[in-house]
Amino acid sequence: MPTRGDCSTRFDRYEEVSRTIMRVFADFSPEVEALSLDEAFLDMTGSEQFFGDPHSIGRRLKDAVREATGGPTASVGPSATKYVAKVASACQKPDGLTVVTNH
Repeated sequence: MPTRGDCSTRFDRYEEVSRTIMRVFADFSPEVEALSLDEAFLDMTGSEQFFGDPHSIGRRLKDAVREATGGPTASVGPSATKYVAKVASACQKPDGLTVVTNH
């Protein structure tokens, strides 16, 4: 059975990885709304000129998280609304990319 110290050490590592992930998010958008230690909404309005179409943005974001953290997967759900993005990111967990467009 893990001791309290073991859990604290794991949480410290989780927080460290969370900070790294949030820095990656900030490289993609100045508007990052954190929901938890490992989940956030990024306002990507106007970012297509820098990062490409929504699928390319999602792929680049996933690759950047993997590179920065050494391997944790990231599920991404580019969409026009937070609610749809949240649902889209859950569609193919743990390493999904589901793009929902307004067509």
